[in-house]
Amino acid sequence: MGPLGQIIPKPLWPVVDVSILDINIKVLTDTLERPVVINTHHLSDSFNNYPYRYAVPEILFEKKLLGSGGAFHNLKVNLKEKVIFTGNPDSILILSKRDWNELASFSKKFQNILIALPVSIDSSYNRLIVENSLFKGIEPPNSSTSSITYSGFGLINLESFDFVQGPSSFFDTVINPKINNTGVYIPDSFEYWDFGTIELYKKKIMALLMEESKLNTYLKESIDKSMKKKGGDLESPLLKVSLNEEQEFQIYNCQGKRWHEV
Repeated sequence: MGPLGQIIPKPLWPVVDVSILDINIKVLTDTLERPVVINTHHLSDSFNNYPYRYAVPEILFEKKLLGSGGAFHNLKVNLKEKVIFTGNPDSILILSKRDWNELASFSKKFQNILIALPVSIDSSYNRLIVENSLFKGIEPPNSSTSSITYSGFGLINLESFDFVQGPSSFFDTVINPKINNTGVYIPDSFEYWDFGTIELYKKKIMALLMEESKLNTYLKESIDKSMKKKGGDLESPLLKVSLNEEQEFQIYNCQGKRWHEV
């Protein structure tokens, strides 16, 4: 996460005048019309005090870091809802209406659904092993012939696995061919934004401001109203992008009214 991640948790990193989490909340509540729940640990008070733009989520706190699987076991014992749409909070996935409809039909065949995305053969992402749309396991990229990876988004039935106390792995205790039946869905029309590292964050912010995209369209009102163009600078209350003397873009975000270079 780097120095920025020590100040602001990744889901709250700014994208124009809202956060990554704000955008995910907007995308999901517009489509699914369900309450949003987030699992927190690192800098958890930031989530309690954050001025959410679109909807205020229910916040669950992990006193001890539970890992990729333990987070779902925490949800299992704390939520009334048993089938949830889950997402990686430092990424944004925008699906077409057709894909949402197909996903709903697809979900009737399986207990759980993993949304998969295509990756290049030299990608460093782990790959999904799939047979007839059925999840069979994962394998590292250097030994895989698969060209799809898990997006971090999917439909999870919290009753499809037994509760495990303490830290655990997602692909051991939540999604595992030995304990449940999971389908793999590959969307036909989607846009995926991964902000998971400082390098990706800087790259994606520049792409958002300079290229046409579904996310750009989604945030058009925010970009038009909040970004003030001053010479080589673009500035909102949360994000500032400036061009230095070497013609390199510098990105800053604001925390507590102080600007921090990304």
